[in-house]
Amino acid sequence: MSAAVDAHTGDATDAHDASAISNVAAGTIVATNVQDALNELDTEKQPLLEVKNTSGGARIAGEMVYTVYIASSGMEAKSPASASVIYSTSAAVVVIGGANNADIKVTTRGRFSIFYSGTAPSQGDFLILGAANTVTRQMYMSAEVIAIAMAAGSGGSVDAMLLTGTTPVVYSSANSIIQNPNLLSDSDFNGTIATLPGGAVLTYNVTSGDEGWLDAVNASALGKLRLYNSTQGTYALISDTVIATNTITLTANVPGGWATTDAITIRSQTNTDTVGGAYFLEYEITTEVPALARSVIVEVQFLDLGGVASIYMHPYEAFALAKASYCPSLNVGAYTSTTTEIPLIDRRFTIRCEAFGSGTSIVNVYLKGFGVASP
Repeated sequence: MSAAVDAHTGDATDAHDASAISNVAAGTIVATNVQDALNELDTEKQPLLEVKNTSGGARIAGEMVYTVYIASSGMEAKSPASASVIYSTSAAVVVIGGANNADIKVTTRGRFSIFYSGTAPSQGDFLILGAANTVTRQMYMSAEVIAIAMAAGSGGSVDAMLLTGTTPVVYSSANSIIQNPNLLSDSDFNGTIATLPGGAVLTYNVTSGDEGWLDAVNASALGKLRLYNSTQGTYALISDTVIATNTITLTANVPGGWATTDAITIRSQTNTDTVGGAYFLEYEITTEVPALARSVIVEVQFLDLGGVASIYMHPYEAFALAKASYCPSLNVGAYTSTTTEIPLIDRRFTIRCEAFGSGTSIVNVYLKGFGVASP
């Protein structure tokens, strides 16, 4: 007996598990054992916001809400209706829950166990607001992202780092996003694959539109135009084009299954809005912009030698006029410069040029900064 006691009292590392020692709940600490009380203290080091729960039901720790200021009652917590930026910009995790119309405590910073819905997130997955006060996984970065999975989810909960903030970063690159050396017509091109010499190279035949849009000043441009194979239903990124020989070099080998006579286009299959002969094109930024960038700040320089023309920049999604940035050519033959912020979705955005005439426009887009998701 004494040997067992001596062994127990002499154990310097595991004599008494903290979870086996009782704690009397008091103040804001509700845990009834020392281990949980320490965990609760660590959690509550994060800045907590006391808000009125008007979500329509009781909320518990680990659920997601969004906060809104109501003039008559102050800050309130509500249930998000969707993953929209409207809700995600004010998203918060419940730290100390409570009944509907009671005060609860939430935070927008830190690492927490959060409830998820749908497929269990993998480590590194982006998280957006999901159904019923949960998060759901997303495989790409976008403005709606509110957290990132720090470990694989299991049993309905995922260890996640909140990313509800956005840090603006001023940045200037030696490389442009778009810099086309040609006088351009309306943004459009359709053709067919003529030959497949091997590797990343293909040659093409022109069916319609302006092949000048395939070109770039050099392969180091940050924005890569997306080439869509309508026959196969798959994409590739253009690195460089030599119009004189109808030769396209892709950023990687020609995708498997692509064949001669396949129809190719640069028209966006996501943002299908069109004016006259002008279509939205998709560009993907492959370098220099951080993986957690919600948006890019760009300077658009636009000139048209014929008359009034316009550029529209838009997120990589279905067209909505309220989301479009507009750059008109105000004076014939003179550059118009506009600085705007464009949300990135999977590092992509769309652009449409409505030229005055055939081969009258010059379009340049330069990177000036980005908005990065932050804790």
